Amino acid sequence: MAMIILICSPISYFILKYLGYKRTGIFISVFLALIVLIPLFFLIFESKLYSKSDAEKDLKLIDIQLKDDFEIIRSEISGMPEYYQFTDLKISDQDKEIIIKDIKVSDNFEKRDSIQPIRFMVLEKDLYRADTTILHNYKYKNMFIRELYIKRFNHVPINLRVEASQNSDMLYLERIED
Repeated sequence: MAMIILICSPISYFILKYLGYKRTGIFISVFLALIVLIPLFFLIFESKLYSKSDAEKDLKLIDIQLKDDFEIIRSEISGMPEYYQFTDLKISDQDKEIIIKDIKVSDNFEKRDSIQPIRFMVLEKDLYRADTTILHNYKYKNMFIRELYIKRFNHVPINLRVEASQNSDMLYLERIED
């Protein structure tokens, strides 16, 4: 569809120029090109446009709030129409300890031998068809993980995962919508 619009852009210019409407042709051809190029621009540069406030919104969704300042070290976003986001945040030791403590004292905390994401467990239990919200906290090796799965009627499921390690000041944030 985007290719058709891009092809129609110069064609519309030349047709309107031939009919004596050069300015209208320029306007319509630029407008058609922008319809395709602006979304493409956002897809390409979305990783660069990911900000601290976006990270705070994702963390708030999974019930984590950072008290100290943090730095986005890496942010990679890919996928169309699926959405895969992988972000590394450098956080303070105090925030790291609070996150690990919150995960440890949660009601459903467990130690695991594997790191199977919640979205696969949801598929196995056939819960992906209904409104579902699952928050799970666990420890795998030396990493403390909080994972959230949200599925609402007529919405794309969201799987958020946060990993914190006692040995590092990095917080790994993963968001998958598929």
